[in-house]
Amino acid sequence: DQLGNHFDSKSGMKYLTTNTDSIKPEIIEYSAPDTFVLHPTEWTVLPIELHVFDENGLEDINIVEYKTLRIFNDCSEDNNGDGVIDAFIPDDNYTNLGFEDWLLTFNRFGPNNIFIYRVEIPMRPVDGSAFTDLDGNVVSGFEATDCGRTGDVFFQFQATDKSSLTDSIEDIHIEIIEP
Repeated sequence: DQLGNHFDSKSGMKYLTTNTDSIKPEIIEYSAPDTFVLHPTEWTVLPIELHVFDENGLEDINIVEYKTLRIFNDCSEDNNGDGVIDAFIPDDNYTNLGFEDWLLTFNRFGPNNIFIYRVEIPMRPVDGSAFTDLDGNVVSGFEATDCGRTGDVFFQFQATDKSSLTDSIEDIHIEIIEP
């Protein structure tokens, strides 16, 4: 360019402004399917992206997390062979089921102080199969169940900065169905 800066075809300038006043982050967009189809026998992944704007910069974002509210159908077969077909009890409120690791992780930069976060949620197959490691061992907490649940799930996303300012969106609906 005219100033003698050299850029190749793979680079581009990013203008990342950092504001020193505490300003809350803002969730401006999300990407998630309206419907997710469970695989009959294999575990799959539900990908979700969240676009967070923060005038204070990426370093100011402390945590980006999600919770769910599930209204699932009951299973119709005893696929795990325990002699019981477990009924599903719907959630009363948004919950992370006691897990502190329901987080979205920073994935990439967007334009103008937009930071893109992503999560890939493991989804149990229709037959309720256990999740196994590469050696075929069942991963603790992912044992076989009667089925992969179908029905409605609503998501709540929350971004919190280092000043404890937050923004959240909720009632993001995904219908989980069988093939």
